[in-house]
Amino acid sequence: MAKQFILNSIWKHEKQPIDEQTLRDYLAVIKSELDPNGELWLENIWYKIDDYTHGSISFYASEAAYTKMLDRIEAQRNVADDLNGIVLVHEFKGEVFAVMSEVYS
Repeated sequence: MAKQFILNSIWKHEKQPIDEQTLRDYLAVIKSELDPNGELWLENIWYKIDDYTHGSISFYASEAAYTKMLDRIEAQRNVADDLNGIVLVHEFKGEVFAVMSEVYS
């Protein structure tokens, strides 16, 4: 069985402060465009660090699923940068090896 793959990134909003509702709406749009069947991109969580910075944690079915989506992810990121002034600051990624709900009893 393939291990889930995690992508954790930090984003800087250079043009304006974070508008949470606008970002929620945008997340719905990119989910429907990047993985409409929900087979590759399992979950995404955006969290606010400060008024101009947010974090993102994406869960993919496997590293192969992430790799399959990589071209689509990069295209979406270019749009986010060009249109919204949102720039990638840091990115960390790797395979899942432990999940609290699976080891805690």
